[in-house]
Amino acid sequence: MHCILLGVARLHTNLLLECVWKKFWIDMLPEDSMDYMISSVDKQLLKICGVFSITRSARSLTQRKLWRASEWCSWLLFYCIPCLRGLLKNKYLLHLSLLSKAMCILLQNSITFELVKVAEEALLRYAFLFSKYFGFNEMKLNIHLITHITQGILNWGPIWIHNTFAFEGANRTLLLCFHSPNKVCKQLARRYSIMRTVTSLTASLSCRNAIQFCENILERKLQYFACCDKVILLGKKYLHSSLSHEEEICLRNKSVGVEKCEVYGRMLHNGIRYSCVYYVSEKRRNDDSCIMIKGNAIVTIQKIVAAPNNEAWLIVRKVNTAVLDTSSEKHLTFNHVANVKSYGDIFCISPRDILCQCLFFNTGDVYYVSAIPYGCLGD
Repeated sequence: MHCILLGVARLHTNLLLECVWKKFWIDMLPEDSMDYMISSVDKQLLKICGVFSITRSARSLTQRKLWRASEWCSWLLFYCIPCLRGLLKNKYLLHLSLLSKAMCILLQNSITFELVKVAEEALLRYAFLFSKYFGFNEMKLNIHLITHITQGILNWGPIWIHNTFAFEGANRTLLLCFHSPNKVCKQLARRYSIMRTVTSLTASLSCRNAIQFCENILERKLQYFACCDKVILLGKKYLHSSLSHEEEICLRNKSVGVEKCEVYGRMLHNGIRYSCVYYVSEKRRNDDSCIMIKGNAIVTIQKIVAAPNNEAWLIVRKVNTAVLDTSSEKHLTFNHVANVKSYGDIFCISPRDILCQCLFFNTGDVYYVSAIPYGCLGD
């Protein structure tokens, strides 16, 4: 993964922003400064508000030398095409979108053989066009290596299984296990063994006080929370009076007694945090309100409701989108980031209908949405 992110993606971006490649940009003259173009891209990039599961926020392109691999991942998959539209000429935008599309496919939780072939074709075409646009002198080893990535996928599975993020995370855990220069190896072995053992011991304890003691040590406690239908509801609860008439009708259609319902702003489901639209607008934090549900429909969460029969319901609104068409070949179209066109009706769903979280962002007046691949969560 670092071959692609810290290698190819960084190389491609740096070449685009060098003065010698001004011909790539729309209406840019040889005497124009690249600083203006970089500031134009930054103006859109820095408006993006991420999600809680993507750990790093967008930073300015002027600081790209300091970007970590996860920041290059977000730039390549989600931000680059929306931020460069209208600035970079279309054929060069298509070239970059080939790499973005291939990486989005290879980061999925499961990949079909047909999708692997699509990714392989996109990467081969990307490598060929790279030599055509930038010249043979810029054909580094990483450009060649990406043409063999799909064979590794067929042998070992999706790329997130064997990238270096997991090893770097384990290295950080080990660094926290020693506190003095004396007998470092012994400290690491002892503390790591204790850390691994304590978690498994809690399952064998029968004393409630001992279990509570271990939970207080191992877990960060929440001030306000409730459990409902295998969903953890976060924050203070509100009465059903905060529901609109249309939202009450949606709940009644599901045979839910509205009078005893409680409304929450956030929830945890399968280890991922989700929030309501109104919570995002009030707190102005990460926008976790957009999701993809069964049927591949994109919706925004309006309200999180706990019903009196211990069931959780989500009141959602449909998001109508249009694909960013960058290629005349349908199978190579850049379709994992879509343009938001309008909003539809509201309806109720169960948390079990959620397929994945989506990144919902704007670069000015235009709003975009993208399903987050499994391999991008929590990098």
